[in-house]
Amino acid sequence: MIITAFDPGYVKAGIAQIEVYDDGIFVEHAGFILPAWKAPGKCLTKVDAMIAGIEQYKKDFPQFFRCDMLVVEAQESYPARKIGGRYVKGANANVLIRMGKVAGAFYAMVDSDKKCFVLPKDWNGSRSKDQNHPLIFQRLGNPDPSTWPWVHKVTASNYEHAIDAVGMALWIYDQQTNKDK
Repeated sequence: MIITAFDPGYVKAGIAQIEVYDDGIFVEHAGFILPAWKAPGKCLTKVDAMIAGIEQYKKDFPQFFRCDMLVVEAQESYPARKIGGRYVKGANANVLIRMGKVAGAFYAMVDSDKKCFVLPKDWNGSRSKDQNHPLIFQRLGNPDPSTWPWVHKVTASNYEHAIDAVGMALWIYDQQTNKDK
């Protein structure tokens, strides 16, 4: 089974593809989609540039747009609040609309019979990235992410969206296998 996951953004978006084998799960790809600011014939708002970036990524790497199952992170409105002693701004409706456009564009471009949107609180249990990313790595046997097949050069400080996409792919796989039991 091949699962593709997408964590939308309009500055940088995360994409991951995992393949499930009888003897385990392999991260086939984890990386970023970046805006294509110089796309010809495009009105280049942030959203348009990111959608042009997705279109270019699909041309360059069509294999990541074919899968058995697709999961895309949906956006959710939430109030400003304190989490673990730090203040977190609430979700701006305009940002949610822009992010929804990017998520919907990716969703429409992927060839898969099974597609779904998932809220962050559902796939990561409302845990912060600092709490969730170690759990994702642990699930995969604590691999060194520098050995993964990245398309763009990444460092530990900038791979968070790609790791989130890996986490979503693992989550949807678990949901599917538990549903089948």
